[in-house]
Amino acid sequence: MPKRISDLPVAATPLAAGSLVEVSVPTGTQPAYQSENVLASALGPVVFASAQIPLVNTTVVYSAAHGLGYVPRFVRCVLVCLTTDANIGGVAGQELDVMALVNGGGSPYGSAFLYADATNVYITFPANPSAMKVVPLAGGVTTSFASLVINFALKFYAL
Repeated sequence: MPKRISDLPVAATPLAAGSLVEVSVPTGTQPAYQSENVLASALGPVVFASAQIPLVNTTVVYSAAHGLGYVPRFVRCVLVCLTTDANIGGVAGQELDVMALVNGGGSPYGSAFLYADATNVYITFPANPSAMKVVPLAGGVTTSFASLVINFALKFYAL
């Protein structure tokens, strides 16, 4: 009898980003998660992964419809590196947590606000997102959000 969910013989066909998948649990076993839409990944059970959303220097609020029908218990937003980025040392396909962005504008507010409702996931940046900064992966002097716009996109995860 399997002891971990990773020991269960689960097969699923990969779907396009933003899709939900139904995974059946073998007869006679107890499902580890009480959702009919569980997809195993490096994050664990992911029920929603958005398509990549292009970055724009002047956009303050980004959102994506998650289609879950309830308010997600967990929301994550990442910067997806689209091509090698010399500014911070990112390589294509790498995902950087968007909360690593810092407010470089000298204002007292934080860098971003990540939230969800029963329909969408959202991230809100300060009134001037181009003032945001990010620390290069190897450390050192921060670089501007404006330099990330060409080589990065946003992506949401929710469960």
